[in-house]
Amino acid sequence: MTRSHDHQANGVRTALIAGSAAVAIAAVTLAAPRAISQDGRRIAYYDPRRERFAVRELGTGQVWQIPRHVERAAMVKNGALVAFSPDGSRLGLNLIGHARVVVDVESGQVVEKVPRGWYFLYPADEGVPMVVERGSGRFGVLADGVVQALRDWPTWAMAGTVSPDGTTVALLTGPARQGEHMTNGEPYDKIVTVDRVSGQVTSEVELDAPPDMGPYRLGQWLNAHEVLALGGTAPVPGDGRPRDMGETRYAIDVTTGQVHELDRYRLPPCGGSVSAPGFPG
Repeated sequence: MTRSHDHQANGVRTALIAGSAAVAIAAVTLAAPRAISQDGRRIAYYDPRRERFAVRELGTGQVWQIPRHVERAAMVKNGALVAFSPDGSRLGLNLIGHARVVVDVESGQVVEKVPRGWYFLYPADEGVPMVVERGSGRFGVLADGVVQALRDWPTWAMAGTVSPDGTTVALLTGPARQGEHMTNGEPYDKIVTVDRVSGQVTSEVELDAPPDMGPYRLGQWLNAHEVLALGGTAPVPGDGRPRDMGETRYAIDVTTGQVHELDRYRLPPCGGSVSAPGFPG
């Protein structure tokens, strides 16, 4: 069962869509950067009046202003990508023209700076190294301010995060080589784990996934053997048009490749966009 209610903040109307396990945000009037913590308890968004990012605790209504000035003009021109750490205590800010940093939500203090030339999708919990990227299959792990590059991946690859125990990085890989065009819209057919220190492959299995999964983002770890993945909506049979807009969250078992659906977040066509819990927005 799905329920929804509206939330008004700084002139931006946001629909909070509550499913069985978490909350999705559907931005109805403005596609501003926004993110939801994996447990659905916190949302992060840009406050254009204060020219800062803010985090709201949904249960209490408490708001923390992130004390880093981000000009509204720069946001309009360049945009940004924000995401929570798995436990929701940290917020990652990927801002073009600004230092890419991770901040502690409640104190506002910078707890991690990403070296120039690297970017990230997901901040890590305290004490866990963070996966960083340079594009074109180049990944690294940031720990104690230093990036240790993993081996360059020869085929299309999508990195997730470091496992909670700090030892393993998960990736989705496909048959097309780097630089080649994706030909079928679903290029990722294997889930791979690599040792985060040596970069050596520790497991590699074919995905056992629904035919319409279409994964386009690999997420955080759910437990010791499953990672989150995000897919879109399936097309209407016969005409290829999307039935609706939204996202579907999946869990992938890195040991077997088995995929199962966790939850769906849907809007009518042209109804806005959806930010799924635990993923960047």
